[in-house]
Amino acid sequence: MLKAIGTIFSYLLSFLFCLLLTLTVLVGILNLTVFSEEFFRQQIDRSNYSENTMETLQESLSSYGLVSGFDAAFFRKAVPIDTLQAEIYREVGRLYQSDSKKMDTDQFREDLLEKLYKNVEERGLEISEQEKEGIAYLADLSTLAYYNVVSIPFSNQISSLLQRAKDIFSTIFRILLACDLAALIIMLAAGRSRRRKIDLVINSIAGSILLLGAPTLAVLINGSLKNIALSGKAIYYFSQSYISSAMQVIWIYVAIMAIAWICIFFYRLSYVGAKKRKSRH
Repeated sequence: MLKAIGTIFSYLLSFLFCLLLTLTVLVGILNLTVFSEEFFRQQIDRSNYSENTMETLQESLSSYGLVSGFDAAFFRKAVPIDTLQAEIYREVGRLYQSDSKKMDTDQFREDLLEKLYKNVEERGLEISEQEKEGIAYLADLSTLAYYNVVSIPFSNQISSLLQRAKDIFSTIFRILLACDLAALIIMLAAGRSRRRKIDLVINSIAGSILLLGAPTLAVLINGSLKNIALSGKAIYYFSQSYISSAMQVIWIYVAIMAIAWICIFFYRLSYVGAKKRKSRH
């Protein structure tokens, strides 16, 4: 009876260690992805977010310009891609660094207004006061369009939540590591023999690999990422890149755990083989 209770207790500890290990990996992945500014920037570059945003901006500006007498070719060159990309990076920095300053569009408006006047002068047109007001209004509309495509909605609120969540999850990660160590020690102490202890560790790691790998594998096979319903080309490809990269991080952890499982499994085989040879002699 006591032997059966001990066996059940050891398997419960193995299951608990499996869950704790899985949670630890997931929280670690959150710290490396969601709470990482560098990871966010990498996905911007990987998904061509700046180029796709520029395409959306040019479409909006061209529609305003055509109504006002400016051709689409002018607005394709009005905003340099480097300027747009730098502003996007600044927005990401404000998101992760708790910068309460809002995006400043005054310089963009001044530069665009200067280019608009220069374009009119190059075409040899005279500018009346009424036309000046129209150009200024066009600059205002274009600046608003620029702000809408570049700025991150509710960035101040999101930034505040990110900082609090980052601190909380960093603490949770450290607690989980301590719990992992405690559960491992108790589980090994509960095992009656070395072989049983090895089996418990193998089962725990295998269970964690399944819990982490199976859902991501199902998503890849099902192709659910392609069915994400998001408006806007830039946001769509960014979300695709972000999720797929996060899943790659998960698979890196799964690969590391799989290597650990293989090493422990072969150690078990060598241990059992050595024990059998010893018993024969």
